[in-house]
Amino acid sequence: MDTITLKLKPKYREEIELILQTDKESDYFDIPNGKEMVYNDNPYLFLLSGAASMPSKVYINDEAYDAEFCNGGVDEIQFRLKGCDRPFLQSFGAVRIEVWMNEKQYYSKSIAVLVSNSDINNSITNMIEYIYENCEDYLYEEHKYSTIMSGIKPNQIISLEAKIAFLEQTLKIYKKSYQYLKTNPYCKLEKTEAVDSFDKLQSISQKTIRYITNNIDELAVVNYDTGIRYNNQYYQPNRVLVERNSYSYDVYENRIIVGFLKTLASEINVTIKSLLEKTYLKNRSSTQEGYVDSMYQIFSRSIKRINGYIESLKSLHNKYQQLYFFYTQLFNISADAIRNVPVFTPIFRSINAYRQIYTVIHNWFSIGNYDLGKDELLLSFISTSKIYEYYCLIKMLCHMTKNTNYDFIESKRISYRVKNTYYMDTKYNNTFVFDNGSTKLTLYFQPVVYGDSRAFNGLNIFRNTSTNAKKENSNKGKTYTPDYIIKIEYSNQTDYIILDAKFSTPENIRLHQLQELVYKYLFSISTLNETEHIKGLYILCGKKFGNDAEDNIHDLAQKIGRSVSPFADILVINGVKTDDYSMTSMIFDNVT
Repeated sequence: MDTITLKLKPKYREEIELILQTDKESDYFDIPNGKEMVYNDNPYLFLLSGAASMPSKVYINDEAYDAEFCNGGVDEIQFRLKGCDRPFLQSFGAVRIEVWMNEKQYYSKSIAVLVSNSDINNSITNMIEYIYENCEDYLYEEHKYSTIMSGIKPNQIISLEAKIAFLEQTLKIYKKSYQYLKTNPYCKLEKTEAVDSFDKLQSISQKTIRYITNNIDELAVVNYDTGIRYNNQYYQPNRVLVERNSYSYDVYENRIIVGFLKTLASEINVTIKSLLEKTYLKNRSSTQEGYVDSMYQIFSRSIKRINGYIESLKSLHNKYQQLYFFYTQLFNISADAIRNVPVFTPIFRSINAYRQIYTVIHNWFSIGNYDLGKDELLLSFISTSKIYEYYCLIKMLCHMTKNTNYDFIESKRISYRVKNTYYMDTKYNNTFVFDNGSTKLTLYFQPVVYGDSRAFNGLNIFRNTSTNAKKENSNKGKTYTPDYIIKIEYSNQTDYIILDAKFSTPENIRLHQLQELVYKYLFSISTLNETEHIKGLYILCGKKFGNDAEDNIHDLAQKIGRSVSPFADILVINGVKTDDYSMTSMIFDNVT
């Protein structure tokens, strides 16, 4: 297939050229390389090369547009986005362009966005701050943040703060043990042989005699009747092979103690390199006058913390290298890094200093890798779509715990089995359970609705058709992946509410996405049990800043006072007032 390229021609800047791909690995963005950037307030024209026809639709992240022909020839088609000369005006972080053409979808790589100051940018910054301040209570397991070395479970993931605390505590134990081991190191008695003066000889062995017979030039005449007699003359060697007892510190336990220091120094260095890689492309701000690198705005808080981690680890690395030198001098040995839990020998068991060091070694190999927690989460926010999805999630969770009579029962991470590469499991908790005594409520984040009769993770719903609302969407697979599902369990009834988050305007949703969303989530999903029901659909919208925060799709029914089941509503949840829970109240008031 010929290569299809898309050129972006801004009015006041240099054009950029993007190669379009037919496959998108996942719904997550890759990190832009910073070479290609778009300006949010610039008008843009688009030039498509290698294509046989005009695009039927173009997506800028969540925003859908019709393509409007401008000019064209044999090699190139020039078009603009209908009704939108500045397509990146409300973009933040990074954008990916999706072109629908000939019933196929083509994707660009991620492109960094340079922004001027606006309400949208301020709202996104507020969302990021809100997520950062509140996500820890819901998305992570408590043990990830424990800095206590005792009670560690096998393969337990801990926070980087906990791992640094572990290293610092290990350092203290090694320093304390050094004072004891300087005077009381475990060693073994060894017989060694060396050529030395004759007066050092304490006993004669076969090896002594063999050395003398092989080194007769060492014999000297003596004037007393001792030593070796030959031809009435007495001889005595000047030097002889002497056997002596000595203490050796080259024992298994000491090699483990020294080798573990090498292990930690190496691991610290690897961690530093990993953190530097995470911040390499992110730790930058635009030099363009009048613009801010919006990716940097997303990452700036995390970068500051990660740079703090790096400085702490560099200091620890130096200290461990010094300790390694002191211990190698103490035992007069060098040792390779150890990769597994050592044997718990009687020496490790019976000598306190050895036992303490063995304990930290054992604990080190018992824990899993570190997790950056909320900083890792922020570093994944390449696009506003992901920011908005997590913002709405945390917003709903905070509403339930702060503004309702529900008790927060548990949060957990469930891994869904999906062959479709478009879907990627979240790394964080995705199932949240609440209960108020009479009603159990479960909030699912990025669940999977299968196209068969399987019930998974308590979701007794399935995709009931293989037909898609639009031909262009025919390659998305047999599963549905809404952003959220709320399951409400009463005494004798179970209802489901489906929610999808779009960082878009109500107008754009109505024009380009409403039909597909309603078809997918209201008409194409059924319950496995006929006594259970799909109650309705909320489309969460992040780009409206007026007073009217609800866009009732059933406006005509509302005028005559009739309710519609299942319902469909567009709700505006933005980052203007993060402490305003009026829209989330509408969601959960409908639950009961």
